[in-house]
Order: sequence, then C-alpha cells, then structure tokens
Amino acid sequence: MNRILQAFALAAALAATAPTFAQDNDRSALAIHMAHMLEGSAQWRSPNPDYEPGNHNRPEFFGVNWTWGANEQHLIGEVTGIYADGRVARYQSLYAFHNPVTGRVITQQVGWDGTFSQGDQPLRTEPLGPGGIETVDMLAFSQNGSVSIIRHQGVIIDSRSHSMDVYGRNAEGDWELVREWVWRLHEPE
Repeated sequence: MNRILQAFALAAALAATAPTFAQDNDRSALAIHMAHMLEGSAQWRSPNPDYEPGNHNRPEFFGVNWTWGANEQHLIGEVTGIYADGRVARYQSLYAFHNPVTGRVITQQVGWDGTFSQGDQPLRTEPLGPGGIETVDMLAFSQNGSVSIIRHQGVIIDSRSHSMDVYGRNAEGDWELVREWVWRLHEPE
C-alpha cells in the first residue's frame, strides 16, 4: 500500500509541474505552423505529371484538402486524384498535430495500400513566407514489410502556390529526386 501511495504522490507531483496548454494554444500553434496550407479554401491542386489526355485510368490533377479535426487540435488532409470526367479517388489520409511536450509538429500519412509514414519537425512560431523552405523526413512502412525514408521539401512561391519535391534514397544512400509538384490554391466555384 505504501508503494501505491508513493507512486500516486510522484504522479501527482509530475502532473503538477507538467506544462498546461489551453485548447486554443495548440490550435493557434498549429495554425501558425500550417498557415500556408490553411490559406483561403485550404484546397490545393497540382497537375499529374503522368497524365495522358484521353487516358481515363490516370487522374488529371491531384488535390490536397485540409480541415480541422475534432476540437480543432489536429489537421486532417485528404490526398485525392481528380479525373477529367469528374471522378475523385482518395489516395492518402494525412494527419498533422502539435506535440506541446516536444515542441514538434508530427505529420502522418496513411496510403490507400496501407503504407504508413511519419515524420516530425520543429514547431514554427512564424508562418513561412515566399522563399521559405520546409523539409520533413518521413519513415514509410509498407505493407510488404519494407521500410524506407522519404524527404518532402516544400518551397513557398507566394500565398497561393508552393513547390513540393519528393526524394528517396538511392542504392548509395544519397537523396534522389522522385517527383516534383507545383501546388496552387484551388477556390471551389
């Protein structure tokens, strides 16, 4: 019984000294960090570099739509393929949240095939402006049991556009460009 009381006292003391944050603080911190992605409609579009006109099996555009999750403590992104005939297919779900204990923003992706990726970066206290660079390295765990590291490097072009380069590791372990995107803010009609 004495150990239980000691454990309870220790837990209470630790809890009392832990930082406390109001809900608005985490939302505000994440809103500042993700300010560019939350611009306007928070809906982004990029042409599919592999699109072939007349090929109805490939999307013409890709989209990323960001919305606040429950209690506005995290963001949910949906990556979709947008076809010329109006069809929309979901490819990935994205999650972003601020961890106030580590002071970092965690980003997670779950792909249509079950691939899970996660990375983090220091929390920004000021929004990125034109020319600002954001780099996130993510570990990707595929359904086939393989693990890889992926780098996303974004550059803010202006308030309505940004580039996103995706890198993987080659056989020598060096970063190799896999895909280049230019995302533009999409305002629905």
